[in-house]
Amino acid sequence: MNKPKISIIVPVYNTEPYLRECIESILRQSYADFEVLLVNDGSKDRSGEICEKYAGKDTRVKVFHQTNQGVTAARKCGILHSNGEYLCFVDSDDTITPDALAVLVEALQEDIDAVVSAANKNVFISGHEYVRMLLENEKNGSLWGNLYKRSLFKNCRSLDLDKDFPIGEDYITNLELGLKMKRIVCLTASIYNYRYNPASVMHVRTYTLAYEEKFRKTVEKTLGSEIENFEEAWYKCQLRTLENLIVRRVRFSYDRPWIHKLLKTRHNYPLTLRQKIILRVRHAVLCRYLLGIEVRIKERLKCK
Repeated sequence: MNKPKISIIVPVYNTEPYLRECIESILRQSYADFEVLLVNDGSKDRSGEICEKYAGKDTRVKVFHQTNQGVTAARKCGILHSNGEYLCFVDSDDTITPDALAVLVEALQEDIDAVVSAANKNVFISGHEYVRMLLENEKNGSLWGNLYKRSLFKNCRSLDLDKDFPIGEDYITNLELGLKMKRIVCLTASIYNYRYNPASVMHVRTYTLAYEEKFRKTVEKTLGSEIENFEEAWYKCQLRTLENLIVRRVRFSYDRPWIHKLLKTRHNYPLTLRQKIILRVRHAVLCRYLLGIEVRIKERLKCK
């Protein structure tokens, strides 16, 4: 197929120490046909100035400024102003390898909706399989490091998630996109360099019952009428929510309706030892202790 134009969307918020390196890694791409959309989401440091400096030096760079609305709103702004046939997302404190776009584009075919990097193996999968993998935690739910057909984002409801949904927004968007996709390429190639940033929302989050239940409800709403096609995967996704509550020491009651339903239907699906512990040991402290033992057993088995 013809080599398409790529729009690289970078939400920017208070990442002054890392932003230059991020932008430089994009501008050094071996694949030539791309544009960079930097969306300054109300940064309080010099990030906005850095964005403008690069736009003044390179015509491929476009800058948009908005009041702080969150990463999802920043991405939506970038998508609305993009001109590429395919979209690639990069976080402003991360970098991509010099051949990142070339690797992703090389895998494209006419019937491909997305190219996903850092997979376990090189394979073609359906959108249904992609959603199942996300629900069962077999695939990273992040948007970054992948290539998406721009048309998939038309009327994408997850781009309107409110600012109070700071974690898991990528995951929700990927679920919605997966339901629209027909064919996806998974690549083992690692083209994205994730930077551990202790100041990022991901690393300063506080786990709460309200958020975990809101996340669960949003996943359920996103799946909509398709949820019946993912019964086992949806069950295991909810188990992961329950595990978060236990492991993160969040106070909750097993009498909550969705948890009660999980306990009632636990014999319907094959479960791992870890999942069985989560369901059967209804004492948070003891459950965390047993889960810790389960992890150590797995680590020892890997060493043998």
